[in-house]
Amino acid sequence: DFTISKSHIVFNFYFSYIFSFILEFVILYVIVFSLKKFEDRLHVVHHNLRNKNQHLEKVNHELDSFVYKASHDLRAPLVSLMGLISLMKHSTSVDEIQGYIAMQEKSVLKLDDNIRDILDISRNARLEV
Repeated sequence: DFTISKSHIVFNFYFSYIFSFILEFVILYVIVFSLKKFEDRLHVVHHNLRNKNQHLEKVNHELDSFVYKASHDLRAPLVSLMGLISLMKHSTSVDEIQGYIAMQEKSVLKLDDNIRDILDISRNARLEV
């Protein structure tokens, strides 16, 4: 015959109550600890992203500056060529035309140098330091 005494029931009740309290405390501690570790990792990721963003902003600014300077350096010889061609159209002197051709050649060589410089920069940018 199985009988349960009142003291046994009270003991089981308090034991279950205390065990539940301790278990809830442990679970809460694990959750808080996990959240703290997650928050720490989140701060590290945020810091890394902020650094990468600053680096990208710097690179973007440098690229904008490069494009502006390169387009100016490429356009100047072309504008010079267009002006010399216009002068040649109105010239009747062979000596003047030969002088304009020499200046055009100089502008073309300058344009070629600028393009070669850009290609060199592009090649060097892809090489490892």
